[in-house]
Amino acid sequence: MRESLRRIIEVRGLGARSVTVSTVRVVPGMLALAEEPWQLTLAVSLHAADDELRSSLVPLNKRYPIAAVEAAAANYFSAKGRRVSLEWTLIDGVNDTLDQARKLAPIAERLQSHVNVIALNPTPLSPD
Repeated sequence: MRESLRRIIEVRGLGARSVTVSTVRVVPGMLALAEEPWQLTLAVSLHAADDELRSSLVPLNKRYPIAAVEAAAANYFSAKGRRVSLEWTLIDGVNDTLDQARKLAPIAERLQSHVNVIALNPTPLSPD
């Protein structure tokens, strides 16, 4: 990923602040990105605010639970001074509950982050 970012920013000349790197929470990659020289925007695909639900939606959560992701996001914010965006795809009856919103709010507040709510687009294999 580093070489792709370098080419976009340094070779093609796109301003780093115009580039958003979206991740599904691979903590080592988030930590490495904080060490890079560029002022990128980091978007973290969260989708659930507790480990039980997140693990069912995104199995990688078992390896990098919410606390580790939040710590890596806080590290990025501290290193870069750039607000981290939390991505949240709404799934009807799954993560669109008041309980999840109440759990998400303190995470977003601690990180001083923006929450990007994304409507789930149904696909032929989606449940009705």
